[in-house]
Amino acid sequence: MGNNTEFYGQLSFTKELTGGQLAKLTKILKEDLKKHREWNKYIDKNVYLNSIDISLTEDFSGLEWNGAEKTYLMHEQINFIIKYMKAEVDSEFGLKGIMEAQDFYFMYEIVIREDGLAELVENKLAKLKTSDRIRCPCCNEEYSIRDAVVVEVIE
Repeated sequence: MGNNTEFYGQLSFTKELTGGQLAKLTKILKEDLKKHREWNKYIDKNVYLNSIDISLTEDFSGLEWNGAEKTYLMHEQINFIIKYMKAEVDSEFGLKGIMEAQDFYFMYEIVIREDGLAELVENKLAKLKTSDRIRCPCCNEEYSIRDAVVVEVIE
C-alpha cells in the first residue's frame, strides 16, 4: 500500500518474450510516468501513478518488486504494464501468479484475474485485530494476535 510495504514473489509471463519485447518492457519500467501523458489511456481515470516500482526477474521470466522504499498502488502499476504491453507490443502479453504484500498493519495478495488484470485481494488474516485470539491448527494452543508471528498460512 505504501510506507514500509514489502512485496514477495513474482508474476510470470504467460509466454516467453522476444528480445524486442523485453527491450520495450524494460524501457517503460525505467520511465517517469508523469513525462508520458499519452500513457494515461492505459491508467484508470481515478488512479494517479508517478512511477513503476517493478523490474524484470533475473532470468527475464517475469516481473517482481524492485525494492523501492515507498510503493503505492502496485496492482495498478501492474495493470498499466499489462494494458500497455497488450496494446503497444503484443496483444497476447499476459502475466500469471500471485504477489504477496505486507506492511505493519495490512496483508494482501495481488492476483491475476481470469480477465488478465491484477486485483488486490485482502488476506484473511488482515482482518484480525490485536485483541483477537487464534488457535494453532497443529498444537491447538491459543494465542493473541499480538503474541503470534505468522510465518506461513497453509490452507
